[in-house]
Amino acid sequence: MFGASWVTKKLGRKISMLTGGLVFLAGAIINAAAQNIAMLIIGRILLGIGVGFANQAVPLYLSEMAPYRLRGSIYVIFQLYITIDILIANVVNYLTAKIKGDHGWRVSLGGAAVPAFFIVISSFLYVFRLLKTQVV
Repeated sequence: MFGASWVTKKLGRKISMLTGGLVFLAGAIINAAAQNIAMLIIGRILLGIGVGFANQAVPLYLSEMAPYRLRGSIYVIFQLYITIDILIANVVNYLTAKIKGDHGWRVSLGGAAVPAFFIVISSFLYVFRLLKTQVV
């Protein structure tokens, strides 16, 4: 995503990860609470922006923080986790399709809030720690 690279360049990778996580979380919440097709479209757009931020900022952060000899391995592990997440999402979609009462799609789309929550909390704690060390 073009905007994610600009935010990362101007504000840094940690703020970019936090921004992406918040947008990702907002998209998941909007999708789970959708009352019409417009809400679903807006939620999906926000999910795409959030994932774009994460997929742009996280590998950059990992490559900067990882020891030189481990960079390739750590990046491959990141890609492996992305692939495992895709598998988990498909399993969740399969299982939630069997929920009676036509609410399975809400659970499925709202489930995106789980990884978004982890991104927000972990990046917030890291940014908070960074700000705390700069103030002292």
